[in-house]
Amino acid sequence: MLVQAWRACLLALCVAPLFAAVTWTHTVHTATAGDDGSYAASFPFVVTDAATQLHVVDRSCGCAAGDFDHADWSAGDNGTLTIAIRAKPGAHERTETLTVRMRSGTNETTTTLTITVPDARPVRWNRRVLSWRGADRSPQSLELTAGSAPSFAILATSSDDPALTIVVEEIEAGQKYRLVCTPGDNFSGRAKVSVTTNLPAGQGDMVQFFALRRQ
Repeated sequence: MLVQAWRACLLALCVAPLFAAVTWTHTVHTATAGDDGSYAASFPFVVTDAATQLHVVDRSCGCAAGDFDHADWSAGDNGTLTIAIRAKPGAHERTETLTVRMRSGTNETTTTLTITVPDARPVRWNRRVLSWRGADRSPQSLELTAGSAPSFAILATSSDDPALTIVVEEIEAGQKYRLVCTPGDNFSGRAKVSVTTNLPAGQGDMVQFFALRRQ
């Protein structure tokens, strides 16, 4: 009888519903950009248990959780957790997480919220290194595409090795360009290529990549 009672207790624990004091509209969200260069992500929720306390207990970034009351919430209350994130200029797309602890009486659980911060590069490139092996001198190319900048134009290109020929091809005006590079017979095996655009200083005005010859 004792064994049967123990099994019944374990079964009850296994099938008992998990404590959930809050229902989130979504737990994964893509942040939207503001005029000041910051990003924000909002997570609406509905409180389903009385006297619920919510706290951000862990975060992967230095982001701030605003518009968020840590006091007791009542069942049926609606709220929104708004996350403000400062994106560094030129930063690639990244994912950040926050863990929210929900407590009601002696019950406690956590939920992880995931935020995708979009690519903040004014100009994006599909590769940063062009490489050739041995005596190969065939043309290779990379593409530059407008990112956070609404449009851009290439004003000039330069290489610290004059034996590397660079040709700019316009794929879509103001939006996409292809740079075709061909090493000459006297190519040193390593070159840094600079691309000057019409964007403001520090905001995509200069893009650099490398051309290498590998053995």
